[in-house]
Amino acid sequence: MKVSHLEGDVLDRFVARAEGLKLIVLHNEYFDGWYVETPPIEPQAVSCYSTRWDDGGPIIGQSRMTIEFDSLPGGDTYTAIQPDSQYFMSGKTHLIAAMRCYIASKFGEEVADE
Repeated sequence: MKVSHLEGDVLDRFVARAEGLKLIVLHNEYFDGWYVETPPIEPQAVSCYSTRWDDGGPIIGQSRMTIEFDSLPGGDTYTAIQPDSQYFMSGKTHLIAAMRCYIASKFGEEVADE
């Protein structure tokens, strides 16, 4: 999958992987979907890195990313640039652009879903 096309839950899962978290998929009466493995306590939901500043904002700061705004005929877009890296990615919001850029800086421009 192209990182430039990732969004929603899939984007958040790849950010969690880039953060070094181990993800598991669970389907039972208590859990349904992807979770962060956190033994010995119950699995935790994957953070909403691409939609919540409390989750994604610290990654932007730690990575020293810059984000630029462009108003284009097709709609507004944001571009995140990772210093010390060849990667830059665009998105509909600051966080989407930044999280795509973060993933690309860790894994490259294409990723495989498990």
